[in-house]
Amino acid sequence: MGTIQLSKRRVNIFPRFDHDFKKLIKIILFTKDIKYKPFRQNLQTEKANDDLYEIIISFLLEEVLNILKNNLFRAYVNFNENLKVVRGRIDFNNHLNKNFLMGDSIYCKYEDLNPNVIENQIVLKALNIAFYMTADSNKKKIIKRYVSIFSELCIELKGKKVPHINYNRINSHYIEAHYYSKLLIECIGAESLYQTGEHKCRYSLLVDMNDLFEKFVAELFQKYLSSTYQTLPQYVVSDAILNDKNKTYRKIIPDIILKNKDKANEYIVIDTKNKAYGNKNVLNEDIYQLSFYGMYFYNMFKAKANIVIIYPKYENQSKKPENIFLNTLDNQAEKPFIKVRCIDINECLDLIQDEAKGREKLKVKISSIIL
Repeated sequence: MGTIQLSKRRVNIFPRFDHDFKKLIKIILFTKDIKYKPFRQNLQTEKANDDLYEIIISFLLEEVLNILKNNLFRAYVNFNENLKVVRGRIDFNNHLNKNFLMGDSIYCKYEDLNPNVIENQIVLKALNIAFYMTADSNKKKIIKRYVSIFSELCIELKGKKVPHINYNRINSHYIEAHYYSKLLIECIGAESLYQTGEHKCRYSLLVDMNDLFEKFVAELFQKYLSSTYQTLPQYVVSDAILNDKNKTYRKIIPDIILKNKDKANEYIVIDTKNKAYGNKNVLNEDIYQLSFYGMYFYNMFKAKANIVIIYPKYENQSKKPENIFLNTLDNQAEKPFIKVRCIDINECLDLIQDEAKGREKLKVKISSIIL
């Protein structure tokens, strides 16, 4: 899902539950635990037909303004320079080697607060990309002003990878700006971004809905059922498939495992599928995958494993929740089975935004999926 820029036009690819990217943005912000207040304000100002580029750029500009209001981050940087007066401590080795016949200079080592740090370099690169991407003349004016401020203080980030940043109380106001910057810098497949002429700017900003849906579901459990379950996303099981030396042959990684905090042997294994299973049967390959999970966890915990497929609910869905039994363990009184359940993304997003009344309703909705 996302936006593709061709030579002379943009192509928007919308999710099935969304028609203007605003709900997609809600999911992204929710999974990243980004605050909702500026998010609601920004979305109200965006036109319904704006593409994903313009929405992300609007959010970036809002956060850059927040950075400027809270002061640009500076960090101590080491300098080793030839000066006219002593600053810090004298570097005697360099001074004797380079200033032997120069009595008016002193080589010194010192530290100074400098804005040319990675935090600002990331923002500057994102702003430069945003300037070429946006079709909004007003945004271009704002971006140009911000670029002039940052360009005087730092250089642009080199490369196409945003490095990991350790945030603290001093630079924490950069977190959201860096998230939007990362989307622009890393998620854009750019071909000659700075070229001019007929072939100017062919790039794309695409979101992997399979991955995002999985993270959305995991975050729902983490935020609303944390009192009952420990959420373990991408839990790695290394002893499910072994070689003849009893060593790991292949690892299995269920999307989500819920571990009951009060009952030692209660585990719920969840596999998210961004597929229209509300109107068709589960595909064989998905059943095979979940069947293996069912057999492994059934035997491992010596109890009835709870295996769930969760898929998104779309309009005109006809099928009701169903169970798929796995007839693989003849010696067991109770057969393991797969629960096939849907989750209504739009309903969840509405309840998430209604912080006062939606929390308890959302707990009930999520609990009903797995119980």
